[in-house]
Amino acid sequence: MEEYPIWNYTSKNARITKTGNQYLRYYLIEAANGVIRCIPEYKNYYCEKLKEPANHKHKRTFVFTARKLVSLIFGLLVKN
Repeated sequence: MEEYPIWNYTSKNARITKTGNQYLRYYLIEAANGVIRCIPEYKNYYCEKLKEPANHKHKRTFVFTARKLVSLIFGLLVKN
């Protein structure tokens, strides 16, 4: 299996890129909101990220949770 170098990247000050489909981004954030309400693992992740000091905490944590959800979806698609 190929190694994806982007998965090994970590940064505390990385900006959210606005490239890509804005409607898809909106619906992924909405999906993350629903997942936070229904799945305890994602709710705990959301609460952990909310405690971190940063600007725009609420929006930032939704984006992090949406990214975690996308990783799950991508993993399911790749592994069948």
